[in-house]
Amino acid sequence: MKIIIAGYMVAYPLAGMSWGHLNFLLGLKKLGHDVWFLEDSGEYLMPFDPVRRVTDVDSSYGRRYVEEILARFGLPERWCYYSQFENKFYGLTESQLDRLCRDADLFINVGTVNPVRPMYAQVRRKVAIDTDPVFTQVRLERGDEYLRSLYAPHDLFFTCGLFIGGPKCDIPTGGIAWRKMPLPTYLDFWRVAPPPPADAPFTTVMNWTSYKSVEFNGRAYGQKDIEFEKLWDLPKRASSPIELAVSNNAPEEKLRAHGWRLTNSVAKTQTLDAYHDYITGSRGELGITKNGYIAGRTGSFSDRSQLYLASGRPVLAQETGFSDWLPTGEGLVVFDGVESAVEGMERINRDYARHAAAARRIAEEYFDSDKVLGAMLEACG
Repeated sequence: MKIIIAGYMVAYPLAGMSWGHLNFLLGLKKLGHDVWFLEDSGEYLMPFDPVRRVTDVDSSYGRRYVEEILARFGLPERWCYYSQFENKFYGLTESQLDRLCRDADLFINVGTVNPVRPMYAQVRRKVAIDTDPVFTQVRLERGDEYLRSLYAPHDLFFTCGLFIGGPKCDIPTGGIAWRKMPLPTYLDFWRVAPPPPADAPFTTVMNWTSYKSVEFNGRAYGQKDIEFEKLWDLPKRASSPIELAVSNNAPEEKLRAHGWRLTNSVAKTQTLDAYHDYITGSRGELGITKNGYIAGRTGSFSDRSQLYLASGRPVLAQETGFSDWLPTGEGLVVFDGVESAVEGMERINRDYARHAAAARRIAEEYFDSDKVLGAMLEACG
């Protein structure tokens, strides 16, 4: 099939975001499909330049970044960026993109941040992928017309919140019949890395807050900053050092006072290789989760954590309900506060090789892009 992956790489050219789209592009390419990348700025997605550290209409850094990484994986000149701010097409010309849309079989809108313009609507089947469960559904339920306009033109709707719409989750559906899928991981790139040094830290890459909390039925669903209220003293008690690659809005002085190591997330994710090296140089991940994902109990699991697992790095993660469909205890260990986090880290460190091997097995069984995307395509008919 000829498949267009719509996403968000030019406007936010950092590897943590990029892999959310590359896992789809490269996974579908491996399955034998003819894949293309499309990004539309819409009214809001003004490009970020991590070198100049500014956000403005200049997309030159992001466009170079996308061209380079797609060429690296055998997909040169298979992209188009439309800047609404400039009313200009880059990569493919407008006429080339129009022809591609008329010929394409599938339009997959990863994260559903790209508006479906009349040109894109020519694609025979359009698929929306929700990568932010709880927040998406609550916003739709509360009447967010802009978000509704992004989802409405699609034919099928998938969410990584595996329990949305089911008896285990009381989050509303927002009026959409959601199909369920974990997010894919392209295992051909994320291979088992050699064991890290014994003193390597547990790490994670995170935003302190990404946007405001949402509220439903009198309950607020918030960001990662809320979860730190019960974790401040963890580094002082943990058996391994812990390092956060965190955004600039974090309270760095307070974090350091409590023993958290800090590094800048932009530096660690500016290239694919820097991001890969940061993950594989870690002893494992301490997976701090958005408060909304935990409170919502949707069963979602982080695609970032999946990269640690695929690399043979154990993950110590906060529960969202995923233990109902993922094996936990070896390779993936659940915690809900300081006491269980300390215990979980000690368990991993006591038999590190066993947990590392189990981590890779989980990635292969549950997140391999061959399996995840094969099942998604089957559901698409």
